[in-house]
Amino acid sequence: MIQIDYAVLAYIVIGLFALVGFTRGWLREAFTTILLMVLVFMLAQPKLAAAIIEALGKIIIAFLSALTRRAPQADAINSIIEKIRGIFNIENPYGFLILLAAFLVFVSYTVGKRALDEGRLSPLSRILGGTMGAINGFIIVSLLREYIISALGLTIPAGDIRASDAMRPLETSKQVTVSVQNMPTGGITSGYTMWLLLALGLVVLFFFVRDVRLHAKPKK
Repeated sequence: MIQIDYAVLAYIVIGLFALVGFTRGWLREAFTTILLMVLVFMLAQPKLAAAIIEALGKIIIAFLSALTRRAPQADAINSIIEKIRGIFNIENPYGFLILLAAFLVFVSYTVGKRALDEGRLSPLSRILGGTMGAINGFIIVSLLREYIISALGLTIPAGDIRASDAMRPLETSKQVTVSVQNMPTGGITSGYTMWLLLALGLVVLFFFVRDVRLHAKPKK
Protein backbone atom coordinates (compact mmCIF):
# COMPACT_ATOMS: atom_id res chain seq x y z
CA MET A 1 0.00 0.00 0.00
CA ILE A 2 1.22 3.48 -0.89
CA GLN A 3 0.20 6.08 1.71
CA ILE A 4 0.19 9.78 0.89
CA ASP A 5 -0.49 12.51 3.44
CA TYR A 6 -2.41 15.17 1.53
CA ALA A 7 -1.71 17.91 4.08
CA VAL A 8 2.05 17.37 3.99
CA LEU A 9 2.05 17.19 0.19
CA ALA A 10 0.02 20.40 -0.05
CA TYR A 11 2.36 22.26 2.32
CA ILE A 12 5.40 21.11 0.33
CA VAL A 13 3.91 22.24 -2.99
CA ILE A 14 2.75 25.58 -1.57
CA GLY A 15 6.17 26.16 0.01
CA LEU A 16 7.99 25.39 -3.25
CA PHE A 17 5.74 27.71 -5.24
CA ALA A 18 6.24 30.45 -2.64
CA LEU A 19 10.01 30.07 -2.92
CA VAL A 20 9.88 30.18 -6.70
CA GLY A 21 7.56 33.18 -6.57
CA PHE A 22 10.02 34.98 -4.30
CA THR A 23 12.73 34.57 -6.94
CA ARG A 24 10.45 35.43 -9.91
CA GLY A 25 8.81 38.54 -8.53
CA TRP A 26 5.29 39.89 -8.47
CA LEU A 27 4.69 40.44 -12.17
CA ARG A 28 5.50 36.93 -13.34
CA GLU A 29 3.59 35.27 -10.52
CA ALA A 30 0.59 37.48 -11.24
CA PHE A 31 0.64 36.20 -14.83
CA THR A 32 0.55 32.63 -13.51
CA THR A 33 -2.35 33.53 -11.20
CA ILE A 34 -4.37 34.99 -14.08
CA LEU A 35 -3.92 31.83 -16.17
CA LEU A 36 -4.92 29.62 -13.24
CA MET A 37 -8.05 31.71 -12.75
CA VAL A 38 -9.19 30.47 -16.16
CA LEU A 39 -9.34 26.96 -14.68
CA VAL A 40 -11.10 28.20 -11.53
CA PHE A 41 -13.66 29.96 -13.71
CA MET A 42 -14.25 26.76 -15.68
CA LEU A 43 -15.03 24.99 -12.39
CA ALA A 44 -17.41 27.79 -11.43
CA GLN A 45 -19.19 27.59 -14.82
CA PRO A 46 -19.28 23.86 -15.73
CA LYS A 47 -21.82 24.29 -18.54
CA LEU A 48 -19.74 26.95 -20.24
CA ALA A 49 -16.60 24.85 -19.70
CA ALA A 50 -18.30 21.81 -21.26
CA ALA A 51 -19.33 23.86 -24.29
CA ILE A 52 -15.80 25.20 -24.74
CA ILE A 53 -14.24 21.75 -24.37
CA GLU A 54 -16.72 20.22 -26.83
CA ALA A 55 -16.16 22.95 -29.42
CA LEU A 56 -12.39 22.76 -29.05
CA GLY A 57 -12.47 18.98 -29.38
CA LYS A 58 -14.55 19.16 -32.55
CA ILE A 59 -12.14 21.66 -34.12
CA ILE A 60 -9.05 19.57 -33.35
CA ILE A 61 -10.68 16.29 -34.45
CA ALA A 62 -11.97 17.87 -37.68
CA PHE A 63 -8.48 19.20 -38.43
CA LEU A 64 -6.86 15.81 -37.81
CA SER A 65 -9.56 14.03 -39.81
CA ALA A 66 -8.82 16.29 -42.77
CA LEU A 67 -5.15 15.34 -42.53
CA THR A 68 -6.04 11.65 -42.40
CA ARG A 69 -7.45 11.67 -45.90
CA ARG A 70 -4.07 12.51 -47.42
CA ALA A 71 -1.76 10.88 -44.90
CA PRO A 72 -0.11 7.56 -45.83
CA GLN A 73 -0.48 6.24 -42.25
CA ALA A 74 -4.19 6.86 -41.81
CA ASP A 75 -4.69 4.05 -39.27
CA ALA A 76 -2.13 5.53 -36.88
CA ILE A 77 -3.74 8.96 -37.11
CA ASN A 78 -7.21 7.47 -36.57
CA SER A 79 -5.92 5.83 -33.41
CA ILE A 80 -4.64 9.20 -32.20
CA ILE A 81 -7.98 10.80 -33.03
CA GLU A 82 -9.84 8.25 -30.90
CA LYS A 83 -7.53 8.99 -27.97
CA ILE A 84 -8.08 12.72 -28.40
CA ARG A 85 -11.82 12.13 -28.58
CA GLY A 86 -11.59 10.45 -25.18
CA ILE A 87 -9.70 13.41 -23.73
CA PHE A 88 -12.40 15.83 -24.90
CA ASN A 89 -15.21 13.76 -23.39
CA ILE A 90 -17.59 16.34 -21.89
CA GLU A 91 -19.15 13.72 -19.60
CA ASN A 92 -15.78 13.31 -17.88
CA PRO A 93 -13.61 16.28 -19.00
CA TYR A 94 -11.17 16.11 -16.11
CA GLY A 95 -8.45 14.40 -18.09
CA PHE A 96 -8.47 17.37 -20.45
CA LEU A 97 -8.50 19.82 -17.54
CA ILE A 98 -5.46 18.13 -15.96
CA LEU A 99 -3.57 18.49 -19.24
CA LEU A 100 -4.76 22.08 -19.58
CA ALA A 101 -3.57 22.89 -16.06
CA ALA A 102 -0.12 21.48 -16.81
CA PHE A 103 0.00 23.38 -20.12
CA LEU A 104 -0.99 26.72 -18.56
CA VAL A 105 1.58 26.38 -15.78
CA PHE A 106 4.24 25.56 -18.38
CA VAL A 107 3.24 28.57 -20.50
CA SER A 108 3.22 30.91 -17.51
CA TYR A 109 6.71 29.91 -16.44
CA THR A 110 8.26 29.95 -19.92
CA VAL A 111 6.49 32.88 -21.56
CA GLY A 112 6.45 34.88 -18.34
CA LYS A 113 10.20 34.45 -17.90
CA ARG A 114 10.91 35.94 -21.34
CA ALA A 115 8.13 38.49 -21.75
CA LEU A 116 7.79 39.90 -18.24
CA ASP A 117 11.08 41.29 -17.06
CA GLU A 118 10.97 43.67 -14.11
CA GLY A 119 14.70 44.15 -14.12
CA ARG A 120 16.16 44.13 -10.64
CA LEU A 121 13.45 42.92 -8.27
CA SER A 122 12.54 45.17 -5.37
CA PRO A 123 11.95 43.71 -1.87
CA LEU A 124 8.22 44.44 -2.24
CA SER A 125 8.09 42.62 -5.58
CA ARG A 126 9.78 39.59 -4.03
CA ILE A 127 7.41 39.56 -1.04
CA LEU A 128 4.35 39.88 -3.28
CA GLY A 129 5.81 37.27 -5.63
CA GLY A 130 6.27 34.83 -2.75
CA THR A 131 2.72 35.48 -1.54
CA MET A 132 1.24 35.00 -5.01
CA GLY A 133 3.40 31.91 -5.48
CA ALA A 134 1.93 30.37 -2.33
CA ILE A 135 -1.58 31.18 -3.57
CA ASN A 136 -0.77 29.64 -6.95
CA GLY A 137 0.49 26.51 -5.25
CA PHE A 138 -2.74 26.27 -3.26
CA ILE A 139 -4.81 26.72 -6.42
CA ILE A 140 -2.88 24.04 -8.32
CA VAL A 141 -3.11 21.51 -5.48
CA SER A 142 -6.83 22.22 -5.07
CA LEU A 143 -7.55 22.00 -8.79
CA LEU A 144 -5.68 18.72 -9.23
CA ARG A 145 -7.52 17.34 -6.20
CA GLU A 146 -10.87 18.24 -7.76
CA TYR A 147 -9.89 16.92 -11.19
CA ILE A 148 -8.44 13.59 -10.06
CA ILE A 149 -11.24 12.79 -7.62
CA SER A 150 -13.94 13.73 -10.13
CA ALA A 151 -12.22 11.90 -12.99
CA LEU A 152 -11.97 8.67 -11.00
CA GLY A 153 -15.40 9.04 -9.42
CA LEU A 154 -14.02 8.78 -5.89
CA THR A 155 -15.51 9.93 -2.62
CA ILE A 156 -13.76 11.19 0.50
CA PRO A 157 -15.11 9.41 3.59
CA ALA A 158 -13.59 10.85 6.78
CA GLY A 159 -10.77 12.52 4.86
CA ASP A 160 -9.25 9.25 3.65
CA ILE A 161 -9.55 7.85 0.13
CA ARG A 162 -8.33 4.61 -1.36
CA ALA A 163 -7.91 4.39 -5.11
CA SER A 164 -7.26 0.76 -5.94
CA ASP A 165 -10.13 -0.53 -8.09
CA ALA A 166 -10.56 2.82 -9.83
CA MET A 167 -6.99 2.84 -11.06
CA ARG A 168 -6.65 -0.79 -12.14
CA PRO A 169 -6.93 -0.91 -15.94
CA LEU A 170 -5.58 -4.47 -16.14
CA GLU A 171 -6.06 -7.43 -13.85
CA THR A 172 -2.72 -8.37 -12.33
CA SER A 173 -1.60 -10.73 -9.63
CA LYS A 174 -0.50 -7.81 -7.45
CA GLN A 175 -2.90 -5.07 -6.53
CA VAL A 176 -1.51 -1.62 -5.78
CA THR A 177 -3.56 0.45 -3.36
CA VAL A 178 -3.01 4.18 -3.01
CA SER A 179 -4.26 5.67 0.24
CA VAL A 180 -4.49 9.43 0.61
CA GLN A 181 -4.87 10.56 4.20
CA ASN A 182 -5.94 13.88 5.73
CA MET A 183 -7.85 14.78 2.59
CA PRO A 184 -10.21 17.70 3.33
CA THR A 185 -13.84 16.89 2.59
CA GLY A 186 -14.50 20.42 1.33
CA GLY A 187 -12.64 21.41 -1.82
CA ILE A 188 -12.10 24.57 -3.78
CA THR A 189 -15.71 24.47 -4.98
CA SER A 190 -17.21 24.46 -1.48
CA GLY A 191 -18.39 27.57 0.32
CA TYR A 192 -17.05 30.93 -0.79
CA THR A 193 -13.51 29.76 -1.61
CA MET A 194 -14.03 29.75 -5.37
CA TRP A 195 -15.65 33.18 -5.47
CA LEU A 196 -12.97 34.66 -3.23
CA LEU A 197 -10.33 33.31 -5.60
CA LEU A 198 -12.13 34.76 -8.62
CA ALA A 199 -12.41 38.13 -6.87
CA LEU A 200 -8.69 37.95 -6.08
CA GLY A 201 -8.05 37.13 -9.73
CA LEU A 202 -9.83 40.30 -10.85
CA VAL A 203 -7.79 42.41 -8.42
CA VAL A 204 -4.56 40.77 -9.59
CA LEU A 205 -5.57 41.30 -13.23
CA PHE A 206 -6.16 45.02 -12.60
CA PHE A 207 -2.76 45.62 -10.99
CA PHE A 208 -1.05 43.31 -13.49
CA VAL A 209 -2.32 45.36 -16.46
CA ARG A 210 -1.34 48.58 -14.68
CA ASP A 211 2.20 47.40 -13.95
CA VAL A 212 2.67 46.01 -17.48
CA ARG A 213 1.74 49.41 -18.87
CA LEU A 214 4.14 51.14 -16.49
CA HIS A 215 7.01 48.86 -17.52
CA ALA A 216 6.11 49.29 -21.20
CA LYS A 217 6.49 53.08 -21.06
CA PRO A 218 9.87 54.27 -22.31
CA LYS A 219 12.05 55.66 -19.56
CA LYS A 220 13.00 59.30 -19.97
